Amino acid sequence: MKSKILLIEDEDSLRQSLLIMLMTEGYEVVMAEDGSIGVDLAMTEYPDIVICDLRMPRLGGDRVLDILRHDPNTERTPFICISSEAQTTTPSPIKDLSHNNYLQKPFSRLDLLSAINRQLCPVLAAG
Repeated sequence: MKSKILLIEDEDSLRQSLLIMLMTEGYEVVMAEDGSIGVDLAMTEYPDIVICDLRMPRLGGDRVLDILRHDPNTERTPFICISSEAQTTTPSPIKDLSHNNYLQKPFSRLDLLSAINRQLCPVLAAG
């Protein structure tokens, strides 16, 4: 069974390249170009993991995370934040994420896949 990833990214070229990479790796991918659409998709698609840009128009990744954490259907959905900002400058609740949940752009394919695996298979990743 394929894991479903919700990818929320406002930069079209990055969103498309991540889509191709993730699909090549065998993931089912649902995409949103902003946080508002991403929240709606999270509430209807129930992804196995969310990958979300921090800085986006309408609704940023920090608010997306906050909304998802306050909904019983998505409160435990793994969340990976991606951003061009250093983690130390990010606002709460993003700043409380461990380094496993935060990738600074530009990141490598291996870094992203490792972060996904750590979230989807924490027991295997720890071993």
